[in-house]
Amino acid sequence: RLDSSSILDLGIVTSDGAGVVEVYDFSRGEIGQLLGTEVINAGANADVRVNVGGRPAQDVIALLKVDGQIVAQRDFDIVR
Repeated sequence: RLDSSSILDLGIVTSDGAGVVEVYDFSRGEIGQLLGTEVINAGANADVRVNVGGRPAQDVIALLKVDGQIVAQRDFDIVR
């Protein structure tokens, strides 16, 4: 669960390679509009925070992409 805020705190993100975390609207159980991104390095990335531009009204999903491929994903319930 994440608090409804324009900055989503994802905590520690670990990746085998440099990549990007992309956060999308996930209100209908389907990946929707891209809300924000954050570049990450290979290894453990502490305090990963993604600016989504406004308070999400619905649940979101974070995708970790390395070389354009989705290598991990996690959906979050937004506490309103």
